[in-house]
Amino acid sequence: MNKKVLYIGGFELPDKNAAAQRVIANAKILHEICEEVVLAGVGKDQGQVEFLSEPQSFDGILYYNVKYPKGYKAWLHYITTIEYIIKLIDKHAITHVIAYNYPGFALYRLHNICKKKGVKLLSDCTEWYEATGSPIRRIIKKIDVSLRMNTVQPKLDGLMVISDFLFDFYKDKVDNIINVPPLVDLSMKKWDIEVVANKENAINLIYAGSPGAGQKDRLDLIIEALQRILKDTNLKIIFTVIGITKEQYKANFNIKDDCFTAIDSFVNFKGRLTHLEVLSQVKASDYQVFVRDENLTTSAGFPTKYVEAISCGTPVLTNSAGSIVNFYEQGKTGFLLDNSSLDNLVISFKEILTKEIDIQSMKAYCKNSKMFDISNFKNQFIKFLEKA
Repeated sequence: MNKKVLYIGGFELPDKNAAAQRVIANAKILHEICEEVVLAGVGKDQGQVEFLSEPQSFDGILYYNVKYPKGYKAWLHYITTIEYIIKLIDKHAITHVIAYNYPGFALYRLHNICKKKGVKLLSDCTEWYEATGSPIRRIIKKIDVSLRMNTVQPKLDGLMVISDFLFDFYKDKVDNIINVPPLVDLSMKKWDIEVVANKENAINLIYAGSPGAGQKDRLDLIIEALQRILKDTNLKIIFTVIGITKEQYKANFNIKDDCFTAIDSFVNFKGRLTHLEVLSQVKASDYQVFVRDENLTTSAGFPTKYVEAISCGTPVLTNSAGSIVNFYEQGKTGFLLDNSSLDNLVISFKEILTKEIDIQSMKAYCKNSKMFDISNFKNQFIKFLEKA
């Protein structure tokens, strides 16, 4: 296809956050079917450099970084500016721009510019967060999100969404729309990394992600449920938590100091690790574990941690929130947890962890399913661009 695509957004390239994982995977499909693909993300280590004039490369794909906004003034500038995007459109003779969860004010301006230049503007929409922060920041953010979700995106040349919730919201508003979960490139060596087999007589559970203050993942409920199970059974459980430190967990979930004595006996907080280290830890575990309350944030999104666990060959214990059920097979890719109450969560955990399960067969099934590999979605991307 003689199309040149610019993919823009708040992703930390090449692989520093979940957003970057999604964009890189999508970009690899685009790289295969388009004449050129250019990425423009953000960098937290760029010092005072607002825009890098020279691109870098990852797996043959060019990418630029702009300075990550720090402070109110920088954030306000980021959600309104599009000057660097215009420079890249002109420099690379771009025909299509894909905006990843782009700020509404900037997206509105970009839509007008793209119409004048004859450039197709599409959106990759993966979230619908409630506004947080100071009162002024919440007001601005709420207006910006509403502008993006309700006004600008329905007017674009195409919309890529990550969940059934977003697809149902836009299907009657947008003619050109596709539903694409987070994807992975299974040809990369990191998915076949060798790990040391678990020789301990313990059930190894892992959480790898960013729970926030409970608005996404209820890490506090998991730990409390496991704590109860350990009191009532002879099970030995090791729960590894990646992405958050013990101090952050304590602050985010308002945990008292006297609760940590029991927690320390089975929970290992590792904080942030490299992506390769995370995958290695996940692959070595028996199950990835997370539970989510039903709300706007969890309904609109799709957990990257689920995709990466299955792709690593690790089954998942989770509840049925969001679009996971489309890619879930009971007893094969994992087991569903009942998080309607803490008591029910304890019961469902106990039923799973105390019965005889051939975990190696489940791991092999997950690994061989390849359900999130980029090769399965190539035709969708071709039709998406052709229709724009």
